[in-house]
Amino acid sequence: MVRNITFKRLFELISKQERPLVIVETGTIRNEGDGDGHSTVGLSLFAKDNKDIEFYTVDNNPECIELSKRVVENRCGSIPDNVHFV
Repeated sequence: MVRNITFKRLFELISKQERPLVIVETGTIRNEGDGDGHSTVGLSLFAKDNKDIEFYTVDNNPECIELSKRVVENRCGSIPDNVHFV
């Protein structure tokens, strides 16, 4: 419940930013059930609904990147070092 409130507030703040906007998430979805990384889904859907927002998710785990590609429509890739990407 708290997490939903936090994401609602995050999306309100993002909506007030100048456009175009790029969102980069470091660390992507870990599994299709409950667990780590489900912000990937929410951020991807938010970006999809706002065409002037680009969303990228990066991870150093190729299995998680493949899961992300299956679960959400976003631009993602296996980046061995997130710091260099960002």
